[in-house]
Amino acid sequence: EMNVGQKSAQMGYTETALNITFYSIDVKRMDVLYVLPAKTPDASDFSAARFDPALEASPHLTNLFSDVKNIGHKRAGTSNLYVRGSRSRSGLKSIPTGLILLDEVDEMTQANIPLAMERAAGQIEKMVWAISTPTLPEFGINAMYLASSQERYMFKCPKCSRITELTSDEPFSSDIKNSHIICKECKNVLEHETKPDWLQSGTWIESHKQRDSRGFYINQLYSSTVKPYEIAQSYLKAQYDPSEDQEFHNSKMGVPRVVEGARV
Repeated sequence: EMNVGQKSAQMGYTETALNITFYSIDVKRMDVLYVLPAKTPDASDFSAARFDPALEASPHLTNLFSDVKNIGHKRAGTSNLYVRGSRSRSGLKSIPTGLILLDEVDEMTQANIPLAMERAAGQIEKMVWAISTPTLPEFGINAMYLASSQERYMFKCPKCSRITELTSDEPFSSDIKNSHIICKECKNVLEHETKPDWLQSGTWIESHKQRDSRGFYINQLYSSTVKPYEIAQSYLKAQYDPSEDQEFHNSKMGVPRVVEGARV
């Protein structure tokens, strides 16, 4: 019922959340609450950049939704999609929904998250998805992830056949032009261009089996659109600029970070 995604930036989680939303409305006939950090511009941008193009690309979805003019409330027959910002407590009240999606948890008004999650309390079938790029340790999405099954994506190395994962534990080279990913087990180069081939047989491995929620972690080393040299550039900038340091760990590696000298 509770699912958590601690992620780096631009890893397709929002697209997945949108697919879950459409499936739940279309097949399960569930009401859905999609929460973003703020009503403006987040909710309006979501409607224009994510929701509308999905309808334009699918005649089935176009026929499914009978009323889409209201940014915060879209109807599909007897089912409803509510798009809300986290800052308004009144906007989160009196909405009974079976599916709740919290997109970019760390940017939300944290005190209102329990209120949003309570919207599913009266439903027999319910599910919550909380996703975000992390910011600080034990805050927001990282706190949720630490309380979850803490699953990481593991795959068989195409060179040594050992089960491994992509992490930033290995040192980064200053030779940006020849940047590449290596297997942390055998140290062989893993070609970026063939990444879809050797990642497709992977699976999520949990660290904690007896947890009430499932949690998933992923970073940009897994991305097919982010090249190794881009990550190496970000890492080297992080050695000299605190802002780049924060961005490298949060947006590239998908891990929380307190920059040296920033903690009070």
